[in-house]
Amino acid sequence: MIACLVFSIGRRRRAEDALVAREAALRESEERFRLVFKEAPMGIAITDPDGRFLAINDYLLDALRYSLEELTPLTFMDITHPDDLAENRALVDAVRSGETDVYELEKRYLKKDGGILWGRIRATALRAGDGAIRHWVGTIEDITEKRRHKRQMDRLIQALESTTEGVGISEENGNVIFLNNAMRRLSGYDIDTLNHAGGPPVLYREDEAAQEAIDAAFTGQTWHGELTLVRRDGETVPIEASAAPIRDRYGNVIGAIGVHRDISDRKAAERELRRSEEKYRELYQQAPVMLHTEDPEGRLLEVNDQWLQTMGYAREEVIGRQARDFLTEESIQNELKAAAPRFHTDGFIKDEPFRATTRDGAVIDVLVTAFSKTGPAGEPAPYTVSIRDMTDFIRAEEEKARLERQVVRSQKMEAVGRLAGGVAHDLNNLLTPILGYAELLIIESDAGDLRRESLDQIINAGTRARDLVSQLLAFGRKQTLEYKPLDLNRPLNGLEKLLRRTIREDVHLNIVPSAIVRTVLADSGQIEQVIMNLAVNAADAMPGGGRLTIEILPFKLDEEYAATHPEVTPGDHVMLAVSDTGCGMSEDIRSQIFEPFYTTKGKAGTGLGLATVYGIVKQHGGHIWVYSEPGKGTTFKIYLPAAESSGVENERVEAESPDFRGVETILLAEDDPQVREIANDILTRQGYAVLSAENGTEALELLSSHDGVIDLLLTDVVMPEMNGKELYVKVLEKHPEMRVLYMSGYTDNVIAHHGVLDEGVEFIQKPFTIQALAEKVRNVVEK
Repeated sequence: MIACLVFSIGRRRRAEDALVAREAALRESEERFRLVFKEAPMGIAITDPDGRFLAINDYLLDALRYSLEELTPLTFMDITHPDDLAENRALVDAVRSGETDVYELEKRYLKKDGGILWGRIRATALRAGDGAIRHWVGTIEDITEKRRHKRQMDRLIQALESTTEGVGISEENGNVIFLNNAMRRLSGYDIDTLNHAGGPPVLYREDEAAQEAIDAAFTGQTWHGELTLVRRDGETVPIEASAAPIRDRYGNVIGAIGVHRDISDRKAAERELRRSEEKYRELYQQAPVMLHTEDPEGRLLEVNDQWLQTMGYAREEVIGRQARDFLTEESIQNELKAAAPRFHTDGFIKDEPFRATTRDGAVIDVLVTAFSKTGPAGEPAPYTVSIRDMTDFIRAEEEKARLERQVVRSQKMEAVGRLAGGVAHDLNNLLTPILGYAELLIIESDAGDLRRESLDQIINAGTRARDLVSQLLAFGRKQTLEYKPLDLNRPLNGLEKLLRRTIREDVHLNIVPSAIVRTVLADSGQIEQVIMNLAVNAADAMPGGGRLTIEILPFKLDEEYAATHPEVTPGDHVMLAVSDTGCGMSEDIRSQIFEPFYTTKGKAGTGLGLATVYGIVKQHGGHIWVYSEPGKGTTFKIYLPAAESSGVENERVEAESPDFRGVETILLAEDDPQVREIANDILTRQGYAVLSAENGTEALELLSSHDGVIDLLLTDVVMPEMNGKELYVKVLEKHPEMRVLYMSGYTDNVIAHHGVLDEGVEFIQKPFTIQALAEKVRNVVEK
């Protein structure tokens, strides 16, 4: 009895243990199913018999853009595209009728955001014991991208099938997977027969070149060249072939594509060309003009050596190409369109102007003559075209016109120079006493004297007249300059305050000095005049305000630049650029701006501002260029040759209250009595003893009769019988220690050459002020 009881208890315990194990296994199985359901890389859904969703995994929710709460009330038919509903219902009805438990379908789902999801669905019906459907379990694979790729591939295949060039595609293992219609016709193979024959290598006679092309494609490179294609029937076809890699979305090479073009016609043309070469070569090739032969379609069959030499091509680069390929686009659109109908109607064109482009991109002007030809049956035949290169002739004519314009400009400058030289001496002699006596009267008058205003007007008018003569001399390059090493930053910085006071407030002035000091040999005062003239002009060009930039920069003009600007000497220069954002200039205005007396300002301008700038720049051996377009502002660029030495003369520091008085004796030689008298008065008032002579002979007589020391000779440069320099040479014979100060309104190369003072010469320009003469005399005496 006890034994039975023990056995019964043991059996019950084993049963309980087994039940616990089964429950644990069931929980583990459920957990695995839950994880698989949730993390599966495809959509999984469970619905009731009517298709209403009971469970949906995360993949499908993400793909459809729904949340679980939004999708649960719906059926799978609710999110099926309307165009796919009928087919889907038919498959569902088949399962419900018991014909099958599973259906598969590719259909479109409607996403929540309105998009389309293509899915491949496999739906399985889970039935009860009586055969009724209890649940549907469906797996949905997202095939949207696959469908897109398939559409792209279909379009690609359609495009490849429509091309006239033979195209083949092979896999990395050499297996051919595609041949288009053109390739099948060209080679005589289809995919199966070609793969069976050995794949792409059997198509080409040149084994090494073909293998090189295949290897290049499968190593990610492209290949292009000519091969001989061996058809399936054994015939050969010359082809132009290229091979290129096919890559997947990650850039990996997964195949190769080959393109084949039948060039039999071109090769035949080349063979025909070679046969005819021997007959016509000598005359054709030695012709001194360009010759080429075209077929009726305009393809080049032959060109002579002169053609190749002029155009810069090798013969193999042009044979077979269209003749029009070498014309400029402008000639194609204009001259060719006009000439072609006449050629076909009249049968010829003679000396027709065209523009052609050489291999290096240069454009040449040519005259074309051609006569059409017909064959035995009246069909169009190849014809020879004669071409004369007119480029040098046209360039020579342009250069001639340019030189003529330059000569005219030089003649104008020379005429103004002669005019300036002719009037400067006499006019400056007249202005000297006018200004001098007016200054003396002001000095002698009281502060409240009513005549002071009139005297000021006399001085202002005289000063303007003096400046006008100075401008004429500058344009005519007759100014007397004193060249010294000059850092252009110095006059620019010195003028900055004056410029800011002179220029309107609505014009923003930007001064950009050079960080690198490079000197030029220049007259500082003349450079200041250039800067002021250009700055004032620029400000006038901006009536509504704008930006004015003045910049200094070292600049090297190379041989290439000099080749296109004949007046430029290559080498180191310093550039002075003045730019504005004003109204700009048309080409017509720009071509005249340096002409004397040309102005766009009406009565407000003299027409000498830019002419003066031009003359000063040229007298300094420099060059000036202007860049401008209407509405886009203007930039003047001045290039002055850099000095060999970088040394800059130190600025002289004046005392706050300079005293220019003296007690020395001065010999004054001046043929103009009024100038002589005012100079005498000025120097006498400064304390000097003055011996006045009206010419060189009288001066020498005074010198020989004077018992005391004469400290300085102040002489006019241009005098009758004996000029100032000749006088000084005679003075030095007996008084080698005597200093000299020349004065003149125009030096006439007596003490200067091309406007540049001779070494060590001291000079003062007429008309001078009391201050200027007193200061200059004092400096020379104390030197």
